[in-house]
Amino acid sequence: MISGILIFNQKGENLIFRAFRNDCRPRLADIFRIQVISNPQVRSPILTLGSTTFSHVKHENIYLVVVTKSNANAALVFEFLYRFIVLGKGYFGKFDEE
Repeated sequence: MISGILIFNQKGENLIFRAFRNDCRPRLADIFRIQVISNPQVRSPILTLGSTTFSHVKHENIYLVVVTKSNANAALVFEFLYRFIVLGKGYFGKFDEE
């Protein structure tokens, strides 16, 4: 189950944080920023730290991140992320920081 959604710009500034469960705290945004955005060697779209899993997609100049605390279906999480991008493009015309 998805615990939260984070959206960052490419500089690592948090644009949107939405927690769906009580186990998703705002400090998780800082953890993701330090581990992924500030570290260009990270290649995997899935990062597991302890019991927290960050699944992310970079689209144009933003990072879309899903935080899960349980054993979530990775295919379902990425399907959600890509459909979220399609929805944003359909609604706003383009899906970027602006």
